[in-house]
Amino acid sequence: QNLAKKAKKIISSVNLPKKRKEKIISLANQIEKKAKIIKSLTEKIKKKTAIDLSKDSDGDGISDFAEITIYHTDPNNPDTDGDGLSDGNEIKGGFNPLKPNNDNIMPKFRKESPKTVKSVKPHLLKVNYVSNVIVENPKTKRKEKKIILGGQSLPNIYLTVYVYSTPIVAVVKTDSEGRWQLTINNRLENGSHEVYVALADSQGNLIARSNPTKFLVSAGLAVTENDLRSAANIGGFPWFSLVYYGLASLIILVGGLLIIMTTKKVR
Repeated sequence: QNLAKKAKKIISSVNLPKKRKEKIISLANQIEKKAKIIKSLTEKIKKKTAIDLSKDSDGDGISDFAEITIYHTDPNNPDTDGDGLSDGNEIKGGFNPLKPNNDNIMPKFRKESPKTVKSVKPHLLKVNYVSNVIVENPKTKRKEKKIILGGQSLPNIYLTVYVYSTPIVAVVKTDSEGRWQLTINNRLENGSHEVYVALADSQGNLIARSNPTKFLVSAGLAVTENDLRSAANIGGFPWFSLVYYGLASLIILVGGLLIIMTTKKVR
């Protein structure tokens, strides 16, 4: 379409016989019209074939795409098993949305380790950040340090987040853009940790996981390997390994000294 317009401008400025010029311009006009028709048809096809990954026809909090491909529930029925609980609430609460009578699948989440899941989907299941915030405890009115985990996946689905070495298992829901976030309320012990995010089916079986994201915790604050790597990438020297493992050793040393001092006081 743009080429046809440019061609008409060029032909208009070139010294050619009038009839030939008119014939070429007429041909360019025909090409321009056809280009508009093709563009219009292409846009219509895109609209018809595009998959709205966030669409939730039955309003149960789970996208149609996830109901069909992951949970195998009815995207047009908010309560597939007819037990009075919506599919979304059952999955969130750790129950099987395909079986009535409160078929609890949460123990499977807690027993199964994402480390054993062979299907790794880093493009589908992401841990994007580990950050720190200071919040006020509504009961004590004191300022407290909190660690927040966040990432990206499909919109309107439930994911299971695993934090090691302090075993924490939590279910989170992605928003309409596929973003998820988890605030860790329990204080993590000093040292090295790693977080996985995994996807489970309606029976509680883990079917895919992310790559692990490693981070260090010291005095209630977290820092990831990537953060340290970016900060320590100087002059091509592997400062990252030196900094990361140096910090890990320091944390272990300080922890050991505190234990020894506490033991001496008790004695």
